[in-house]
Amino acid sequence: MYLPSGRFRRMWTPPEVVLIGAAGFVGVVLVVATGGRLARQSLASPPTSWLGLLNPVNLTESSGLPALLVGGVALTLLAWLRAGMRAHRGILSPRQAVGLLAVWSIPVCLGPPILSLDVYSYAAQGMLLATGFDPYHAAPTALAAGSPQLAAVDPLWRSANAPYGPLAVTLFRLAHLVAGGSLIGVIVLLRLLALAGVVLIAACAVAGAPRHRRADALVLAALNPIVLFQLLGAAHLEAIMMGLVVAGLLAVQRGRAVTGLVLLTAAAAIKWPAVLAVAAAIAWRAGAPSRPSCEDARNASRGDGHGGGELAAGWRRRAPARVAGAARDAIVAGAAFAGLAALVPDGLGWVRTATTPATVLTGYTPTSIAADLLGWGAGLLDLDPSPAGILTFTQHAGLAATGAVCLWTLATIRARPLTASAGAMLLALAALGPVLHPWYLTWGLVPLAVRPGGPARMAVLAIASAGSFLGLQHCSLLVADHPAALRWLREHGGLVALAGYVAAAALCAAVSRGAAVTASRRAAVAASRRA
Repeated sequence: MYLPSGRFRRMWTPPEVVLIGAAGFVGVVLVVATGGRLARQSLASPPTSWLGLLNPVNLTESSGLPALLVGGVALTLLAWLRAGMRAHRGILSPRQAVGLLAVWSIPVCLGPPILSLDVYSYAAQGMLLATGFDPYHAAPTALAAGSPQLAAVDPLWRSANAPYGPLAVTLFRLAHLVAGGSLIGVIVLLRLLALAGVVLIAACAVAGAPRHRRADALVLAALNPIVLFQLLGAAHLEAIMMGLVVAGLLAVQRGRAVTGLVLLTAAAAIKWPAVLAVAAAIAWRAGAPSRPSCEDARNASRGDGHGGGELAAGWRRRAPARVAGAARDAIVAGAAFAGLAALVPDGLGWVRTATTPATVLTGYTPTSIAADLLGWGAGLLDLDPSPAGILTFTQHAGLAATGAVCLWTLATIRARPLTASAGAMLLALAALGPVLHPWYLTWGLVPLAVRPGGPARMAVLAIASAGSFLGLQHCSLLVADHPAALRWLREHGGLVALAGYVAAAALCAAVSRGAAVTASRRAAVAASRRA
């Protein structure tokens, strides 16, 4: 077979990569064509039909749109998994990965907001701040009754105060002012902000990974279907937040502590979960092994069995310096946040409203599934506990487990890369918190993907595979003409989600084992040829 060489070989794209790109592109187009329409709520009115991509859907009769949506997500996911396999084997170059990202992002960038109406809430909160209201004390209902910004907001959130940080609502305000009050203009600007966040994630994935793992990190972090659809397509704040998080973590790892802490604090001023990344960075720097003194080194090398104790004593002598360093880092982060809090009238108002998203539960939240299972088990034992009491118990247990994971991670912070530690803490919060939305999963997936390998890579593949199908709107329309099936799905949605989680984990385990077997066979063939 003829293979181009030199400059032309670098431009040549293998046929399988072309097929992967085409399959992913078709999947993305299907999601863009259906995800906006199915995300519409009956009492919410977008500012434009977006060339028919936001036309209303009849919610009282069966429709094939959810099948196209699920099929598009599945096709994109399969293309992503195949691209990840090639990248992991070292036969997908970073240039090819960037090409796939560009091709798959084009339909998303040109299409309407999909899978969620949150971006319209962002626009309304920006208008509130720009017109003299405090979004931490005033809800979108304070806007004029005929305002397009109010009409586009999901009715569920029209009376809710902003749960986002001061930097986030300031960005909303700037978008409103730059767009001249045009809602369409604000949506375009917020989509561009999300695109900037995804580009920053991609750049940090390339910069933070070893040279031979750059394509793998890029595929896992930026081509991830959750990133494409929920961060870029829905223009969620996680795009810019996670871009700042990974940029800050990498800066701290490379010794640029002040820059890194400021970036991480800016991320926390967008959404509060990034505070965990700030804590991880401070703990990582406090636990950094400093150079032992000459006396400590001589004592450590003694052969009388006491050298290790002398070295440990030397580390204890330096403990006050470590505590002082952590305090200085905390002051840097605090000063940065104070400056960002001054951007809005009530810089700490979001502390009161930060739990607003947890007031609306989702059936696929692990703590909700656990509550359903406990309730089912209690019924088998002829017990009659309060469903609300069971849910409260599982939510508190989830938060306690999250706290335990964070404490253990901080205590062993030097045992792994900083990005992995921060990713583990953020992923625990997303998965075990009171409510889960698919874009929350990127809190942990993006940092873990920056240095792919071993359990971290497996976790990214499994969680992204399951999470890609979460939050797809109005899939019940597939069985709208079958009341019994519809009722069963609504009553057992948690079990369906649990089965999906298990299936995704099993699929990724099988793929991982298959890849390992293939690699071992190729190594054996190569060894036999050399022999």
